[in-house]
Amino acid sequence: MESEAKQLNYAKPLRRGAEACRASRPAPLVGCFLALSACSLGGAQPVGHQAQLDVATQMIRTGQATQGYRLIDEVAERKIGSAQVRLDVADAYFKVGSLLRSESAYRTAIDEGAKVEGTVGLGRVALARNEAANARRHFETALASKPSDPAAMNGLAVSYDLDGQHATAQDIYRRIIDSDPSNLDAQNNYAMSLILDGSVQTATALLSDLAESNLDTPMSRQNLAIAYHVGGKHDAAMRLASIDSAPDAAEGLMTAVASYRTR
Repeated sequence: MESEAKQLNYAKPLRRGAEACRASRPAPLVGCFLALSACSLGGAQPVGHQAQLDVATQMIRTGQATQGYRLIDEVAERKIGSAQVRLDVADAYFKVGSLLRSESAYRTAIDEGAKVEGTVGLGRVALARNEAANARRHFETALASKPSDPAAMNGLAVSYDLDGQHATAQDIYRRIIDSDPSNLDAQNNYAMSLILDGSVQTATALLSDLAESNLDTPMSRQNLAIAYHVGGKHDAAMRLASIDSAPDAAEGLMTAVASYRTR
């Protein structure tokens, strides 16, 4: 499932969602649960090396893969022994779909002391590969060390959604939201889970509130566009999707969602 994984965390999330949704039945979860892969695992980050990693990921996305990978490798080599930097390097690889490199960096981060964050990263990699059971094992390991960690809980819920266990997933999302009502990752994933579970109207109402309250967050608009499309409001879905993406990418997402719904 490397082809789907490479769509994760691109600068244009609608294009990512469209490509992921085309591939197979579980893929829309990975492609549309953008919140899982959008956040960095390491918390506050030094400006210097993070700026270099941002440049590197953009280079890879624009076709300069050799130079981009070299820059990421250089950052990693200069900061040997720093778990924080290793996490940032792993996140950078993950953002461009380099799952083998990302997995290796997360494991190194674990060895260097970032046990919970690195294990959550391994769970994310497993989800990108469509390995729900393996991902769940990683997230449960992280939660054993740090109960109620929101990133681990969010990933765990997504793994249940991937297996079609939406009620279990939604219970976890609600626990995250009850603890932190401002957690947009959980809010969006909860809404997407509701769509997958057939509660489209409820999800649409929630996503509408999220989109209106977070105008600077494309993720909520993308998910609302998906909800509109699933609910039969195709024109409204296209208009909304086109805000954050080129028309062809927006149309690709809508086509992918329609294809998924007919399976």
